[in-house]
Amino acid sequence: MSKSPKNFEKLPIDILFVEDEEMMRDSIAEIMRRRVNKVLVAGNGSIGLELFKKYRPQVVITDIRMPVMTGLEMLEEIRELDDDVKVIVVSAHNDVQYFQQAINLGVDGFILKPINVNNVINQIAKITKQLVYQQKALEFEDKIQKFNELIFQNKARAAAMQSSMAPSWLLSEKKLLFASNYIVNEKTLSGDFFDIIPISETRYIAYMGHFPHYDIKGTLFLLTIKMTMDTIIKNELELASPGVILHRLVSILGTDDINKSMELLVCLIDSDFELVRYAQIGSVNILQYDTQTHSFCDLNKIPDTVSSDDQDKPKSSFKEIEFSFDENKLNLIFSCNLKNYQKLDETLGLEGIRRIISEIEGNNSFLLPYLFREKLLDEGYSFLSSDFSFILFRSNNLIKSADNQYLVTLKSVLTNTAHIRRECEKFVLEKTGQDDLAFEVELVIAELLTNVIVHGLRNKPDTMVVLSLEITDKVFINVWDKGIEWILPPINKDEAFNLVENDATSGRGLPIIVTLAEEITRKRIDCINQTIITFNLDSDKESLC
Repeated sequence: MSKSPKNFEKLPIDILFVEDEEMMRDSIAEIMRRRVNKVLVAGNGSIGLELFKKYRPQVVITDIRMPVMTGLEMLEEIRELDDDVKVIVVSAHNDVQYFQQAINLGVDGFILKPINVNNVINQIAKITKQLVYQQKALEFEDKIQKFNELIFQNKARAAAMQSSMAPSWLLSEKKLLFASNYIVNEKTLSGDFFDIIPISETRYIAYMGHFPHYDIKGTLFLLTIKMTMDTIIKNELELASPGVILHRLVSILGTDDINKSMELLVCLIDSDFELVRYAQIGSVNILQYDTQTHSFCDLNKIPDTVSSDDQDKPKSSFKEIEFSFDENKLNLIFSCNLKNYQKLDETLGLEGIRRIISEIEGNNSFLLPYLFREKLLDEGYSFLSSDFSFILFRSNNLIKSADNQYLVTLKSVLTNTAHIRRECEKFVLEKTGQDDLAFEVELVIAELLTNVIVHGLRNKPDTMVVLSLEITDKVFINVWDKGIEWILPPINKDEAFNLVENDATSGRGLPIIVTLAEEITRKRIDCINQTIITFNLDSDKESLC
């Protein structure tokens, strides 16, 4: 039984093959047709030149000595038309005197007679690879150019694009909580970039980098870095490794700007095993804070081990380090430029960073990146608001509620808020036994979340919201959201329903909230809005708390 012919994927190029020996020309052309997109044939340079003018193939393979017009004469004409076309010259040993002339015409390869078909195919494959890479490079440059024209018509558009590429201020996953800040000021180009990308149900890649720049060209390079990082990570997914990610980034973008100017730390975070593996360029910092001892602790680094699963993974020159964390540990990542902030003659430094973090009170760790920056401003440190980024991750403490507290996170416009309101009403009823109070709480939460949704849309449609419902001697509703700043007008219960809302920033549904609630306070924590609404318990009814 004869073997069926092997099927090859055709190379995406067109070839002009010029050879005066008909039998050899036809047999080799037939073989090439099986491997490339299109093959044009000619018996002399004159015919070959006309075919080139008409079809413009990417590759020309030609004999040197032919009647009517030689291969070299044809190539001189072709080079006038297209200096980038790839050329392979076919020559006999006694054509040595023509080699220098061929080289001067920019020949990309030589094939000696008698022609070896495999040698021809190998050279074509090599040239095809070069052409494909060149085409991809041109396409990439074209995309970057269009991207550049699109987003950098002015700084405001650049700022909006950078801001939209950043993750939400809060990511509440099943086992992990990420909190971060990112402000882009259109008057001051940002040097920080980061993202948090899930690569499986329990594993995440978080990266933070700083690239100092002061012009549009630098912003473009920063965005190129970020897009390249995202592409590498999403292509790797389960095989993603911090060292390999950095290795491939440097291979794609080059080493000069990256190694000399940039700081970049890449972390692989495994929520199941509570492990972090990281690799870095420059000196991006990681700190770990123990919320039980209220002190910073050394990273519990794990000795390097190579498992059987790791043996087949790509290797890199970037050292990877592992450390562990638990539910009591806050893990903080920040760029080293943070240490350089100053007030008068005093530099913040690492000790200053440690001091400020340890002085921030309360259990709301999801606010820490914003409380930190607010405290810097209060203490008089000068820094560029758009040149400051801070990522915190820890075991998710927003999914654990005490007996007297209902705690939930939601996306302002993507979550069914009706379900949240009903759960809050049920919680109050179970804890107090007061039907009227439970109904009033549900109604106020409905109006408050409507406010958050409307105002949050002006900032970012998927902004996260944290809602806490706590019952002690009173009922407290706390809502944190990242939206535009809007002020509660100074109205009392008697005036509430006389309020005419001409300005959306005055809040929607305020008459209901003001009438039913005992007290309302609202404050701004850096870029985060906090709304606190208080209800009194009916003293005539027994509380079940």
